[in-house]
Amino acid sequence: CGGEGGATTTYYGGGYDGGYAQSTRFVPAGTYAATVTPAKTKLTLHVPAEAKVTLAGVSTKQAGEVREFSTDRLSAGQAWQNYTVHVEVVRDGKTVAQDKQITLTGGAQQELSFDFGGEQVAQL
Repeated sequence: CGGEGGATTTYYGGGYDGGYAQSTRFVPAGTYAATVTPAKTKLTLHVPAEAKVTLAGVSTKQAGEVREFSTDRLSAGQAWQNYTVHVEVVRDGKTVAQDKQITLTGGAQQELSFDFGGEQVAQL
């Protein structure tokens, strides 16, 4: 598998955003720490090496067949339902894509595989 040597990219904010702007909303000191206990949440994707991946509407920058993403923005057991993972590749000059909706759960690890050799591929 090709990846970035097992490197994990940490994403924040609207899920996995790779360093994009975060909310500047004011939260009184101590409020966040008192109400939320962050938990490491990990998502591992198995995709074609050249695939473009979008997580919850945010493009990612990793390359390779195995891509690992993590966040600590969900508290243990907190669920983010209908989290969309979008993967697209170019096959025979045409862009083909697959979307999967999952539930991310704080503190959990998930793996997803995208197989573009099958016939369940949506053409754009």
